Amino acid sequence: METIEEECGDLFAGEEGPQTKPRPIAVKVDQIFSLLFMSGMDHLLKGAMVVLLACGWLVEHEQSFLELHSHLCW
Repeated sequence: METIEEECGDLFAGEEGPQTKPRPIAVKVDQIFSLLFMSGMDHLLKGAMVVLLACGWLVEHEQSFLELHSHLCW
């Protein structure tokens, strides 16, 4: 995970820090899908709708976009 300080093309994963000044956290596409589908949590997602919060920078960064596309096309 990393703090979003620039346009990185990663997925939004939440915020950290004090409530008065939280910092957005980004996670690489592969990390999110590994956590969801390869960590034994996949049974919790059966029949669920997964919502990914992403901005246009995901598409602007070709590697991130291709990783997302490859995971969604399985």
